[in-house]
Amino acid sequence: MEWRHRQFAGPALKLIPRPHGQRLPLVEPFLESAMPAIDHPPLHLQATAGQALTIALPSIPGSGVIWQLPAAPTGCSLTEAASQASGAGMGGESRQQFVLTCDAAGQHDLRFELKRPWESVLRAVQPVRVTVG
Repeated sequence: MEWRHRQFAGPALKLIPRPHGQRLPLVEPFLESAMPAIDHPPLHLQATAGQALTIALPSIPGSGVIWQLPAAPTGCSLTEAASQASGAGMGGESRQQFVLTCDAAGQHDLRFELKRPWESVLRAVQPVRVTVG
């Protein structure tokens, strides 16, 4: 049995035995589902009935990872506004903006999830509590 490995900048590599003449992957595949999502501390916002609030969350849309628009609480409407670049150059960080308008008084909870739309793996969760008076 022959042992082979490659070195590169990145996570530690695991040596995988290779029988002579057989082609096998040199590195075990990375399992994204094993990575825990980052739970951000809740944002607490206050508004008056009918006031439009802009919620801006940092994202890197060039990687495909964006904040998903959650369902609007009862008595509220939630829409996605345009993203604004906050870093230099293409593919850098931007701020993804959402506009929330609530006509119903009380506390309304939202849960934004940072992920790629085609994947089920969560990268981060951002809870938002809005108190409408």
